[in-house]
Amino acid sequence: PPSDAHVVPQAAPAPDALAEAVAAVSAPAAAAAAAPAPKPMTAKEKQAAAKKAAAEKAAAEREAKRVAKLEAAEKARAAREARKAAAAEARRAEDAARALAAAEKPREVKELGFQQTASASRVFVRCSAPPRFTISDAGARAVRVELPNTRLVRRNDARPFDTSFFPGAVASVTPRRHGRTLVLEIALKEKVSWQQKVEGDVLAIDFERPVALKAQAQASH
Repeated sequence: PPSDAHVVPQAAPAPDALAEAVAAVSAPAAAAAAAPAPKPMTAKEKQAAAKKAAAEKAAAEREAKRVAKLEAAEKARAAREARKAAAAEARRAEDAARALAAAEKPREVKELGFQQTASASRVFVRCSAPPRFTISDAGARAVRVELPNTRLVRRNDARPFDTSFFPGAVASVTPRRHGRTLVLEIALKEKVSWQQKVEGDVLAIDFERPVALKAQAQASH
């Protein structure tokens, strides 16, 4: 039966347009298939490529060495700066210590003496305040005691005293003045161990008896 809808027939594509579409799709594949295979490298080209790769490798190695050298130089510079800073800090600390010593009231030596104990020979210094000091070995048979900002009061204490006739390691004690520092140079008959101790305002340094004297003491008992 007849329909009220009106159908408009579509026109078929023109033959030329269809052919162009097909050609556009197949052209790349055909071009790839028709492309010639890569030409193998000649010996000269291979040599040139190898030479280029070697040059690039050498350049990379030179660059790595240059960077490593720069890093090493930077580390060395940083280390030098750190040492300079540490030295400057040490100098500032020394200057501060000297300034403090100069500002404080000088300590006075009330008594400088020597005595024999049951097991040692003792050198002692009694000051007007708890002593500040440094003690160091000054040789195979010598010990040096430095008391900064300290001075002798009694003239008799400034004289060296000979202790060589005592049965001990200490041969003599010589007081010397170095600026504001009192120095005690203690000479030994032989190298022995020593110990320091501070009790209040007294610094005492005990030197062990020499081995031979220890043996004699034990034999006598």
